[in-house]
Amino acid sequence: LTRASFEVGQDLVRQIVDEWNKGIIGASLYRIVVRGLTNPLDQESFKKQLTAKVADVKKIRERMMEAGRITFEADITGGAEALGQRLENLNFQGFKIHVEKVEPQQLTLRCAR
Repeated sequence: LTRASFEVGQDLVRQIVDEWNKGIIGASLYRIVVRGLTNPLDQESFKKQLTAKVADVKKIRERMMEAGRITFEADITGGAEALGQRLENLNFQGFKIHVEKVEPQQLTLRCAR
């Protein structure tokens, strides 16, 4: 019984690690620059809505704030171009997102109310 419990536990751990790897491994690091997203509450809302509405965005964090824009760093599967197309068609609560520029490792967006 002890051995069976150990083997079942090992198998469960293996399954969990496999599922986690499917979500994070294979993701690439991208910069998402958003102009016009100056309010801290809107910035947090953007992050929450982005991760909730786009399964390809695994993790997003702030990296730099400048006058009139914020730069995020995100783990994304599927690439910047695919993400840009998705964002153009998404409805964000409280603001509209427009894709200005898509580069290999960076997406530049404009936010408007």
